[in-house]
Amino acid sequence: PGDLDAGIAEIERHRSQLAGAAAGTGVVDAAHELYQDALRLRLDARDVSGAFAYAERWRGSLAPRPAALVTPVDLQASLAGTETAVLELVTLPDEVVAFSVTAKEIAVQRRPMARAQLAQLVERGAETELYEILMRPSDGTLANARNLIIVADPILEAVPFAALYDARARQQLMVRLPLALAPRASALRVEPRSPTTRNAARRSIVAVALPWGQSTRTPGLPASGAELSAIVSQYANRTEIAPAEATLSALFGAAGRADVVHIAGHTVPQPGLGDAALLFASDDSVSWRGIAEESLGRAGIVVLSACETL
Repeated sequence: PGDLDAGIAEIERHRSQLAGAAAGTGVVDAAHELYQDALRLRLDARDVSGAFAYAERWRGSLAPRPAALVTPVDLQASLAGTETAVLELVTLPDEVVAFSVTAKEIAVQRRPMARAQLAQLVERGAETELYEILMRPSDGTLANARNLIIVADPILEAVPFAALYDARARQQLMVRLPLALAPRASALRVEPRSPTTRNAARRSIVAVALPWGQSTRTPGLPASGAELSAIVSQYANRTEIAPAEATLSALFGAAGRADVVHIAGHTVPQPGLGDAALLFASDDSVSWRGIAEESLGRAGIVVLSACETL
């Protein structure tokens, strides 16, 4: 365990390289294996909190900047007074791990399943089989939930969770309860729900035009400029970031001063990770997960206008 922790700490010191890299390279694959081994050791020791922490650290390693980690106990405290459950799904090479958390209960379920076989079911859109694998093991914990937040493994991004079919109940999951998706449990935040907050007017925007064309070896997007112009014209205060200046640091620096962030441009594939990555200037890239995990100041709405961002 000590060697694994040392290796993971080294990976997390270089998260920016990992966040933009593609699976299938030696460094990235080795990094993923370290998290998987550490998580499996905690599961075998029946240390649910420790295993959950490694699952969250693994997801966080794909983000461009470090973020605070939530423990199952912290998550339970956030869910207190609600009927919401969080289901975090992790795929290991030979099993699917499901962490289910409600205000009253924390549970983990392990189901043998080769990752390659699971990927085939996802590709086929096998809603009934996927329900049995991903949802059925956690039925007991989720029985009294009235809302469900799913934190899905990257290879499960294409799963239409709302459409998963429960053959016993003869209904799709969305009939049973409302669903939401999150990049990881640590990205969830308790938001104030006062009428003033809900109805506050959106007065300022940061509009980011991602680079395209010869400099990035991507097709032209001439309509994206018109799109952004039409949107920013509706706001009294606006900051526009041109393609050449559209770095991640520029985005994070400007976003804290706006109510709305709108990003338009290209994505690039990340084979094996499930997410396409938004292509920023200076070869920066980050998936929608990385954007969702960021604390963007007062920005309450972030629009990703690019192919395969969800």
